[in-house]
Amino acid sequence: MAKYEYTMGKDMDLKAEEKKVLERGYMKANILLHAMFKMMDILYGKDITMEKAVIIEVLARYPYWAWENAAYHKLSKEYAKSEFPTKEETERQLHLIDLGRRSQDNEQWHLLIIKDLLRQRNIHQDWFHKVLLPRFFAFGYYYMTKWMYKFKPDWSFALNARFESHA
Repeated sequence: MAKYEYTMGKDMDLKAEEKKVLERGYMKANILLHAMFKMMDILYGKDITMEKAVIIEVLARYPYWAWENAAYHKLSKEYAKSEFPTKEETERQLHLIDLGRRSQDNEQWHLLIIKDLLRQRNIHQDWFHKVLLPRFFAFGYYYMTKWMYKFKPDWSFALNARFESHA
């Protein structure tokens, strides 16, 4: 994870950052993401639409929630032991909790903006695409990222980076 830089809370030139991202191009999706994106294309269509953006933003929150939850779990587990965790480990877990919460909030704002645009444009989604499918995808994506984080956090971070790259 060392090749990535945390930018949250830093002043940044957004135009320059956008240019760097566009020059770098998309990260290659792994087989799990290919399957998920293919399923989204089948269920929502290949075109990028506001309705498809909703499910992408819903899903974008779940890795951060999984990381926050896993960090809380790890911290609780460490404090239940007879030997307390080190200050560094405690601060690391608290940092991941904070990062997870801030990132979830960021994704939630994206979702709220898209939902408001749908409302302004008088675009309505049916129950299947608005409620059922997002919950189905979210359930699997949450537990997959949480499992990855538990066994090897870098797997979960890399999966999320690839997901965000394509989103």
